[in-house]
Amino acid sequence: MKRSLTLVVALCGLAFGGSVALAQAAKEPESVKMPAKKEAEVKAIGVGDDAPELKFEKWLKGTEIKGLDKTKTYVVEFWATWCGPCRVAIPHLTEMSHEFKDKVTFIGMSVWESDGLDKVESFVREQGDKMDYNVAYAGAGNETHMSQAWLKAAGQDGIPASFVVDKGKIVWIGHPMDGLDKTLKEVTSGTFDLNKAIAKAAKDKEARAKSNAIQKKLGTAIKAGNHAEVLAAFDELYAVDNEMFQGVIPGKFNYMLTKMKETDKAYAYIAPHVTSTFKDDAQGLNQIAWLILTAPGVEKRDFKLATSAAERAVEVTKGKDGAILDTLAKAYFESGDKAKAIETQKKAISVADGEMKTELEDTLKQYEGGSAKK
Repeated sequence: MKRSLTLVVALCGLAFGGSVALAQAAKEPESVKMPAKKEAEVKAIGVGDDAPELKFEKWLKGTEIKGLDKTKTYVVEFWATWCGPCRVAIPHLTEMSHEFKDKVTFIGMSVWESDGLDKVESFVREQGDKMDYNVAYAGAGNETHMSQAWLKAAGQDGIPASFVVDKGKIVWIGHPMDGLDKTLKEVTSGTFDLNKAIAKAAKDKEARAKSNAIQKKLGTAIKAGNHAEVLAAFDELYAVDNEMFQGVIPGKFNYMLTKMKETDKAYAYIAPHVTSTFKDDAQGLNQIAWLILTAPGVEKRDFKLATSAAERAVEVTKGKDGAILDTLAKAYFESGDKAKAIETQKKAISVADGEMKTELEDTLKQYEGGSAKK
């Protein structure tokens, strides 16, 4: 999921996610604010800086790594058992760990856990081969070394968050589902431009600073119900950086659809983005489809558009994402194609696990019984 989308959802007061896994993510905090450190402030870090020291309370899976070798490339990915988006990212991380085997070492670092080590160990065991990379436990709470010296120091107040470390330097920081694979391809092929990455990181920081006032204006306009000002603020935010704030497109669509109740205009607005802006963005397509299918108070739902977006999302993910397959199954069911819905839901179940698999199985029973949970 585009991380900027979380902001838009919060401002609108509308929870929209993509199928079961993302719906679960909406129930749980997609980002966690860390308490201020009472001791000396941590040293700020960013792209181009030396990576901090790697520390952990217990190594849980794979070959223990006591320090980052300055001749190698690593992905240090921060996650937690309670984090829905983190669970969604695990299969993708496993896929990348296989793709870049012998070139990149993946480390899943469990942080911000409140239930203790036992729960983390149990979670990792249950994942089995679906979490097929190194895993470590940073320790309980928000004051661990990895939480402070890495996440807080880099201004990362949400997880999942990944750091690419190449030859001792941080070369990329971001969401593991949003650009990590592209970065690793460039790093491992020798085409990665660190200077360009540093410049982009500075540009992104400037864009976030510029967006603060616009976000406040957007929130005020939403509370006041001033539709014209809301739409203008969405457009202004997108203009700051259309890549960073791509999430305002579904946000604006959501607002038009559920608050303004202008369904025809809303669909006319979002339809071109499905085939252009979000053409290769599986999570974005999934969000749009799920919005059409489940957003509350929508009298007219464009099932054809939802199905088209979900089918493309499945194509992009090569049918390996259970949450997205679940969305497509719902689109088929709501369109009246019960057989396709059941077939697709079974595929979703086959690639899912844990709580998600149980929920998908419950949904399948509803389809087989002829009714879908709204």
